[in-house]
Amino acid sequence: MAEFKTIQDVVKLALIKEQEAVEFYSKAATIVANPGTRVMLQELAREEQQHVAYLSNIRAGKAAAAAGSKPLPPGMDLSAYLVSEPLSDNSTPQDVMILAMKREDKAIAFYSGQLPVVKGTELLSLFEQLLAWEKEHKERLEAEYDRVVLKDN
Repeated sequence: MAEFKTIQDVVKLALIKEQEAVEFYSKAATIVANPGTRVMLQELAREEQQHVAYLSNIRAGKAAAAAGSKPLPPGMDLSAYLVSEPLSDNSTPQDVMILAMKREDKAIAFYSGQLPVVKGTELLSLFEQLLAWEKEHKERLEAEYDRVVLKDN
C-alpha cells in the first residue's frame, strides 16, 4: 500500500477514486434492466467524470502544488476509504444499487475526513463541493433503490 504523506497524496487518491467511480457507474449502467435506473447511473458516471476533471485541474495547477507540500496529520488511515466489493457481470440490479450506495458512503467519509486536512488551503472549497455532490449521489441512489428495488416489498 502506498504511503500518504502530503495533501498532494490525498488529491491523487481522490482522483483515483473518482476515476474508479466513473468506471463503476459506466459498467453498472450496462447491468441494470430498469431504463430509469440505467439513465441515472449514466448521469452519475458523467458527474463523476466532472469530478475527475476538477481534481485533474487541481493536480496540474498551482493550488495542489502550494497545498501539496503540507504534511498530513498523524494517524490518517486513507485505506479506510477504499472500496473492495467488486462489480461483476453476475451482479443483480439490487447488488449494483447496494454497491453504489456503499461507494458513495466511502466517498462521503473520505471527503468529510479530508476537510480538516485541506482547511486553510485552496482545496477546501473543492473538497466541500465534492462532499456535497457525493451526498447528493447517495440520496439519488437511495431514492432509486426505494423506487425500483423496494417497490414490491
